[in-house]
Amino acid sequence: GDLFTIAKEAGLKKLLIAVILWGYPRGMRGNHFDNIAKNIDSIAELLSEAKQGVDDWKSHSSKLNAFSGLGLSTYSKFLYFLNVDVNGSKALILDDRIIKTVRKGAFQELSSISNLRMHNAISNYPKYLKTIDDIGATLNVSRENIEMFLFEFGLNLKR
Repeated sequence: GDLFTIAKEAGLKKLLIAVILWGYPRGMRGNHFDNIAKNIDSIAELLSEAKQGVDDWKSHSSKLNAFSGLGLSTYSKFLYFLNVDVNGSKALILDDRIIKTVRKGAFQELSSISNLRMHNAISNYPKYLKTIDDIGATLNVSRENIEMFLFEFGLNLKR
């Protein structure tokens, strides 16, 4: 089944494993998977809280520090497939590839998040979501399609 179905029907632990297999088909870096596996119960608990909606992203995201190897690239995948609301916007995936696309500066629509880097991505995640929401509303394009476009094509476009 697809990951949205697993998120609805199969339980959080199964979703965690399925998302990792989908998102990292060649494996995760270092021992990140081992660290996530060791903490799967606690991560599932955090995601269970998140499923109710995250109104205070700063407080919620600070809990990620407890899990070595679990960064925003992976956590945002979990949030996306769980359809979590973060500070008023539905979660999207934010990984290194999208951050590189934003940094490239090829899209003036992304200028409000041009300072986005891996080291500040967690704190800027709600701003990223709002920016993508705004672009989607302006262009009448789904936010998922914008995220997918940035991921698939963003690095290949000339500035």
